[in-house]
Amino acid sequence: MFAYPEKSRYGRPLPKTKIFEKTGATSSMRKLFAAQVEQVIWEHKLAPDTVNLATSGGVQEIQIMAVTLKTADLDFELLRGLDKAIAHPLFFELQHGNRRRLTAAFKRRHETVSDEWVVGDYFQSAWVSGKALRQPLPLALDLCTLYEAMLRTLMLRAKAGESLREQAERLARFRVAQVDMRQLEARLRREKSFAKKVDLERELRTFRKTWAFELASTTHI
Repeated sequence: MFAYPEKSRYGRPLPKTKIFEKTGATSSMRKLFAAQVEQVIWEHKLAPDTVNLATSGGVQEIQIMAVTLKTADLDFELLRGLDKAIAHPLFFELQHGNRRRLTAAFKRRHETVSDEWVVGDYFQSAWVSGKALRQPLPLALDLCTLYEAMLRTLMLRAKAGESLREQAERLARFRVAQVDMRQLEARLRREKSFAKKVDLERELRTFRKTWAFELASTTHI
């Protein structure tokens, strides 16, 4: 969790009706929102006049939303609706009981549609106590590099020379591979045939070798 300058505080509640209007929420999404979300507060605006950093790379502002949850689990599609409706990178401070976690998606401008943003996978920190000390914002020369540095704190480590987009897309592929690996491991535990066990173990070794960098990174978070 970051410590934001007092000058950046916005502190405006977002009424659910306004959120539904901006996101075009369906009836099922409205019900899901009502079941999982207590309130949303537009907490901070990181902009040239609040953090003394210039705009760059299409990043004009970074918005911080405080989301109070009714349950510890949150459907990311609820956040995706806000991300698509608000034309700035967003970070969500999820609050449940006395715990908090930071969540954000990799978000970039559409390559051919100037007023549209592409919202990728969501990344998040571990839950921490609401009383835990906040860390200073990363050092940055402009808002784009600040956004990248903030988002990278939620992601598995980057490879040398890897751009934020390359890192996010690699980790998205890794998430899919993790599902496949867990399914293989489950099949291996159930399998009775020795010959099939050998085949499954060979397949698992291939997966683990392919994703060795990512699997090693998960031991450091």
